[in-house]
Amino acid sequence: MSVKITNAMSIDVEDYFQVGAFEKCISRDDWDSLPHRVEQNTDHVLSIMDDAGVKATFFTLGWVAERYPQLIQRIVENGHELASHGMAHWRVTDQQPEDFREDVSATKKLLEDVGGQAVRGYRAASFSIGERNLWALDVLAEEGYLYSSSIFQSKKYIEIYLYNLYLRSKLFFSKRRRLEKFNSTIKQCPRHIFLAVQIHVLDFRFQGY
Repeated sequence: MSVKITNAMSIDVEDYFQVGAFEKCISRDDWDSLPHRVEQNTDHVLSIMDDAGVKATFFTLGWVAERYPQLIQRIVENGHELASHGMAHWRVTDQQPEDFREDVSATKKLLEDVGGQAVRGYRAASFSIGERNLWALDVLAEEGYLYSSSIFQSKKYIEIYLYNLYLRSKLFFSKRRRLEKFNSTIKQCPRHIFLAVQIHVLDFRFQGY
């Protein structure tokens, strides 16, 4: 008896210089002067997903939507869900409640105006909602969001996740590469590629949390 597996896929639409690892090295004032790759790279991802018949949620920066509105429209036209990643990749831990409210409200309106699709989901920059700022969840609900994907999993989950990556790396680079040895659901992988995709589960639905 075969078992149908349901997978979830999400993409953060941001440029290389906007990731949290560079926030202390690259000023937001310099973003516009740097080479932009987000449109070309996202179009490439859209093409791959279209060929595979896969749909995803695209958590998108308002900054990107302002500069590449046609990209946002292509995401929607290809049948994907458009969701919010905030305006300019500010960590929620660096925002006061009133600043956060303004950010998520403005981003939601911008994405909906550009994409012509209701924006229901939100993902905080660098998964920066946790037990110390759960007030952000109330703000999201009040601003019309239906779900969040902003809380990184527990330490135990991370340990399990990293251990699985370790097993898969051994699998991909071992001479035998017997998939059943590690009970993997991956059917095949080219020898020269090691692809690690982390699936982030929605934290909750706002109704009744």
